[in-house]
Amino acid sequence: MATTLQMPKPKLAHFPRLLVFLVALTCLAQQSSNLATLPDITGTGVAVALTPGVHTYARWIQFYCPTANTSNVYWGDSLVSATRGSACPAGFGQMAPPSELSYDLSTVYVFVASGDKVKVTYRTEVKISN
Repeated sequence: MATTLQMPKPKLAHFPRLLVFLVALTCLAQQSSNLATLPDITGTGVAVALTPGVHTYARWIQFYCPTANTSNVYWGDSLVSATRGSACPAGFGQMAPPSELSYDLSTVYVFVASGDKVKVTYRTEVKISN
């Protein structure tokens, strides 16, 4: 008696999920094309603007504090200091969340201890012209 193997029929139940995943991946790829980075900011023990005197607009901002840092990096408004602001410990990152309103990087400050660094990545504001 001979037996035959039958190949299972493809299930289309997963197709909608796959389609949603591919659409989301495409959107993410389009958003990532608007990524920008600033040169590493090396601390001097004084609060500095991310882009002093230059209005640069972002949808979100990500801060990364290298593991070699000896102190927290603080970020916030112009009053940020070694005791004021949002603290980012060495080896960690923080994010200013996505916003419908843009962040003006010239008004976002970081306080980085002397010799420490902070890395900044942001999503640029996309302007649509008529």
